[in-house]
Amino acid sequence: MSRVLAIHTVRSLVEYFDRKLRIASPSTDFFHILDEALLERIRLRGRVAAEDTGRLESHLAVGLEIGATAVLVTCSTLSRCVAQIQGPGRLRILAIDDALADAIVSFQGSIAVLATNPTTVEPTRQTLAARGLEPDRESKVAIHVVAGAFAALQRGDAIAHDEMVAAAVNDHLGRYDKVALAQASMARATELLTEQQRGRVFSSPELAIERLVGILEGGRLAPHGATKGVE
Repeated sequence: MSRVLAIHTVRSLVEYFDRKLRIASPSTDFFHILDEALLERIRLRGRVAAEDTGRLESHLAVGLEIGATAVLVTCSTLSRCVAQIQGPGRLRILAIDDALADAIVSFQGSIAVLATNPTTVEPTRQTLAARGLEPDRESKVAIHVVAGAFAALQRGDAIAHDEMVAAAVNDHLGRYDKVALAQASMARATELLTEQQRGRVFSSPELAIERLVGILEGGRLAPHGATKGVE
């Protein structure tokens, strides 16, 4: 039986991903690490630093110790840290927004990429730039922050957070062909959308889980080097 370790920085995502992952791969054992302080120190600092990659690597070591096949890092702010972890190995590491970034780059129409945490903006921009797409310099893709939504989530008001995200999605769908939600914590807000609206939204959890299941079932790696390995 395969084992997967999920690393989170937002408390509400532990239960959310545990439920989604167990439905997607019932025969897999899932374990979780919650490190809210990691994201908070990035927020206070205003940027991702080398020590954040080091802290993430300490969590990855736990994955090796428990015999995990793969690790899913659900915090998009840490995606560039994942990209800096080099070397082939038996532990596959997936950044939450790599599959999302591939979907954005492949889409031919216009896309509004929405985030709630300002610390997500630059890592998202870098992830897209690594695939040859420069947001805001090309009219088809622009990144926007949903003001106030992340603060609501931090104070425990998930309902207000979801309502603000859903309202922002509805607004941007009037001006763009699709909306991409840059953070996994935003995905729950899609439940407030109509079925037609949901069909025009890219959300990272579903895409990342689909990619993870593909790796578990067939060892298939993601394009663009979206998975890394450690020994």
